[in-house]
Amino acid sequence: MRAMRWVSRFGMTCLAGLLLAVAQALAAAPGAAAPAVVPIDSEPRQDLVPHLLHAEDRSGTWWPYDGLGRLRADAAEPDFVPVQGPGAANRLGFSQEVQWFQVRLRHSGTSPLRRWLVVGNPHLDRIDLLIGSQGQLVTHDRGGDQLPFDHRAVPHRQHVFPIDLLPGQSIDLHLRVQSASSLEIPVDVWLPEALIRRDHAIYLLLGLYFGLSVGLMGQTLVMYAAMRDRVYLLYAGLRLTVGLGLLALSGLGAEFMWTEGGHWNRTLQQLGITLAGVLALEFSRRFLGTGERLPQVDRHLLGLRHVWLACFVLTSLWPQHPFVPQLLMLAVATVAALVLLGILALRLGLIGAPQFLAAWTAMLAGSLLELVIRVGWWDRPDSVSQPLVIGSTCDMILMAFALGEHIRSERRARQQAQAQQISEAARLHEARRTSAEKSRLLAAVCHDLRQPVYAITLAADSLAQQRDRPVPTVALTQMREAIASADHLLDTLHTMSRLEVGGLRPQITAFSIQPLLERMDVVYGLQARSKGLRWTVTPGIARVLSDPILLERILGNLVANAVRYTQRGGVVVACRPRRDGLLVQVWDTGIGVLPEHSDTIFDAYFRGVPETETDSGVGLGLFIVRESAALLGIALGMRSRPGRGSCFWIKIPLALSGQAMRPVPAAPTYR
Repeated sequence: MRAMRWVSRFGMTCLAGLLLAVAQALAAAPGAAAPAVVPIDSEPRQDLVPHLLHAEDRSGTWWPYDGLGRLRADAAEPDFVPVQGPGAANRLGFSQEVQWFQVRLRHSGTSPLRRWLVVGNPHLDRIDLLIGSQGQLVTHDRGGDQLPFDHRAVPHRQHVFPIDLLPGQSIDLHLRVQSASSLEIPVDVWLPEALIRRDHAIYLLLGLYFGLSVGLMGQTLVMYAAMRDRVYLLYAGLRLTVGLGLLALSGLGAEFMWTEGGHWNRTLQQLGITLAGVLALEFSRRFLGTGERLPQVDRHLLGLRHVWLACFVLTSLWPQHPFVPQLLMLAVATVAALVLLGILALRLGLIGAPQFLAAWTAMLAGSLLELVIRVGWWDRPDSVSQPLVIGSTCDMILMAFALGEHIRSERRARQQAQAQQISEAARLHEARRTSAEKSRLLAAVCHDLRQPVYAITLAADSLAQQRDRPVPTVALTQMREAIASADHLLDTLHTMSRLEVGGLRPQITAFSIQPLLERMDVVYGLQARSKGLRWTVTPGIARVLSDPILLERILGNLVANAVRYTQRGGVVVACRPRRDGLLVQVWDTGIGVLPEHSDTIFDAYFRGVPETETDSGVGLGLFIVRESAALLGIALGMRSRPGRGSCFWIKIPLALSGQAMRPVPAAPTYR
């Protein structure tokens, strides 16, 4: 029995709890709530959000009044429920369904009142405000950024509707909102004078921001004109696109620029965000030089830039599609990536990295706060009503310091480069002066040494002509060869010194090449045949345009080297007319030139094989050949196979029929 009583009591307790829960559920069931009555007093601002009833019309066809303007009371109306907590009407996020809000206002004073109902979200697409009294529709006003600015009930960047209250009157407000953007719906009742005073402060702050932005853009363009660095042009474009996006977000664009309404607010907002993403990434890449310093990070930045370009194309092709939620999240991710890039740049000690990191950190804070508010996770605080504007302002100021540091770095680099150029020019001038003095001294010494050499030559000739006593033939021959070698060496040094100081002035004339070839045959043919070499000179009947003395020195040096460095085989001097000149080639089967010496063989004092018995030179012959060929405008070249031989060639300009002289070209070619 006692057990039965316990079971009975437990059953009664559960039944009572169930009935209480059902009663509470019925009390809170949709449609059970009645409109809250809000007394309108003398406060400059009253927040209506905590008193609103909210309903969602998924069909989009419901209307509280019938065709005669009478309040409907049928069962098809949506279920109005109180908002859950203060500011809940601001946390609807992104939804394209029709949202209805209802509230009742009462004026218990003794004189008529004029108030303004303000919906503080400038980029809502369409707003309908229906004011009824005693079940009858009194006024119906429309708003939204799809409506031209001049057609609004009160011209304002926000959506403002006038409300007139008589003493003791109660009115019912039905607010219909539909938008593809963020459904952030703050609803306040303002005293007109108080709203105007508040607008003065907000317009002042927004004006300061946009004025600062325009000034910074102008300064950046001046920097670009002076420095010709694309970084400044990219940053000016970034500030322009961010400014366009914030004009659309703040409602100033609809008020002062594109006043016809329509899709411009959403289109420019989306295009501004996408272009700002592209330019921010490209600016950061070039500012920090990630392509050279951080190639792996640079590839990720390029991929993110391509994503923004794809978003720009999508928003351009489908401007009516609401891409704003995705773009806001992508913008936050991009700014976060730039903050990480700034941290990496700071660790590497790159120029401007501290300011760069601080700027994008401020922008990240503003972007995160705007995203949190737009998605509906937090109410928009009065003290930070424009987090993107605040973050962008801090970013703009800090980035100006970063650009200033960049300019100072470039200026220091240019000053160092100019100082280095001046130092290099001074060293080059000193080297040229020293070389010229050395060459003049060498020319004077060579000139003075030729006198005793000439005297020794005369003495040797006198000894050879004596008949009264015998003269050793071998000694006399060695003396003549030594004198000839010394004379050749002095002539080479003298020619080199004249080339270095510019003392040689070529005399360009038209002449036949055959006499020069015959002299080559007479001078060097005997030497080649005495060494047992095959010697061949092909005749040439062409007329060339050059200096005959310098040309003979060029060809003589090439032939002399071929005979000197060839021990077996032969030497061939060949002439072949070409369309662009006479090709003269000197072939030999000597020791050849090593591949690593092919670029330095024409330098002064270069000797590839200095230990050969027949090598009595000092490595100036091919240097004279190169300088003389450049002076005459003659192309010069060489090809060789080590151990198999070489071919040195020159290409001499051909003389036209009847041509006697041609001036020396201003910049002779050499290859």
